[in-house]
Amino acid sequence: MYYMFTGSKMIKRMERDLKEIISEILDNKEDYFGDDELAYFCLTGKFEEHLRDRLAWAITEETQDEEGLMALKESSKDRIDLSVKDKESGEDIILVECKQMFTFDGIKDPEEFPKKMKEDLKKMKNKDKEMFLILSAIHPKERVESWIKEELSYTGKINSYLKKRKDVYEDCKENTEKQHLFQYCKRRNKYYHKKIDAGSFSDISVDLCFWVLGPINKQEAEEILSK
Repeated sequence: MYYMFTGSKMIKRMERDLKEIISEILDNKEDYFGDDELAYFCLTGKFEEHLRDRLAWAITEETQDEEGLMALKESSKDRIDLSVKDKESGEDIILVECKQMFTFDGIKDPEEFPKKMKEDLKKMKNKDKEMFLILSAIHPKERVESWIKEELSYTGKINSYLKKRKDVYEDCKENTEKQHLFQYCKRRNKYYHKKIDAGSFSDISVDLCFWVLGPINKQEAEEILSK
């Protein structure tokens, strides 16, 4: 454990970068998610909330004993998605905001979700804590053909993009990483990307792509938001 000083307070800091913890969770997803659970939630609900809930518990489980930390979801009056806190004092250590899209969103309007992430950064920066932004992109690999196509909200867009394009994931990744927010973080080694097999639901195989940006401090947030 190491510490930082802020005014007269001494606050615990995480020994490991949050990107490292998330990488461990994704590399060992079977310890945190059931078979095909990720695919099910990706296609049938708001996966962002499910991910946030599981991530909060996984971070708490990974850090509470050795590092004395815990993660809480929407714990403050500002409704920050996730905050990592000192278990004893309740002091915020890290703030995390999550966004979810489909890979076709990164083709249709590459700027849409980076802009939303910047809005999240604007909301967090005045707290003057380390900040992370997580973007997850759902990537269905097959067209929706069964009766369930009438039940899923994004059937039309999924089928349309998979019919027109062979490289939806690659195009999404390229477009997303051209955006200033991602370029800024990548140049400063504040960037992590991973694509995982999320399983399948109703004969639809799904990949799940993650970008984790951070840690971002207040000064860096202001530089990002000035562009």
